[in-house]
Amino acid sequence: MLFRSMIYLNNNLGRRLQQSCCCSEAVVPVPVDERLEAIVSEAEIIIVAPLLPNYGFQYLGDLLSQRKPGSLAVLLPQGHMRRVGADGRVSEGNFDEAMKIISLFDLVVFSDEDCGAAVEQAQLWVRNCGAEILVTLGAAGVAYVGPEKTITYPTVAIQGEHLDSVGCGDVFATALAVHYFEERDLAAAILAGQEAAREKLLRR
Repeated sequence: MLFRSMIYLNNNLGRRLQQSCCCSEAVVPVPVDERLEAIVSEAEIIIVAPLLPNYGFQYLGDLLSQRKPGSLAVLLPQGHMRRVGADGRVSEGNFDEAMKIISLFDLVVFSDEDCGAAVEQAQLWVRNCGAEILVTLGAAGVAYVGPEKTITYPTVAIQGEHLDSVGCGDVFATALAVHYFEERDLAAAILAGQEAAREKLLRR
């Protein structure tokens, strides 16, 4: 029996990321069965980071309904903001069910490359669903968008050629989530995430 697997390609072109995807039709969310429910119910930290927009509100709601009290749920919604064309090229798309999906999570982290006017979009989502959202801004740092204020946390720009930033956002979000879960200090968690992303960027 022949199995098909999605292949996702990230090409760093200067300061912009060009993405393409092959066999996207092969991606089908796994059923929320007893095995998956058990995994979620035991998890301290749950990070949801889809590559494609095929995890809707109903699915995620069923999944996260199994969370244990005190756990931390973090959404990296980049996949919800992407569409794959017939030629395999990935382009920006609308985040369907955004308000309802965001309301399921404690923190949301995404890049300013994922959608236009990212900070303004985050402010709109926060006003409507009360979430806390972090927008990574590359060399400009990170914008925290909360119910009462927006704060930018700068970072030290790294100079050099052939720096590969692919994966830095995932590293940032993971380090941030672990630190925030352990300390419940979001400002310190942002700094920890930035340091982890910096280490990843400098790694050869």
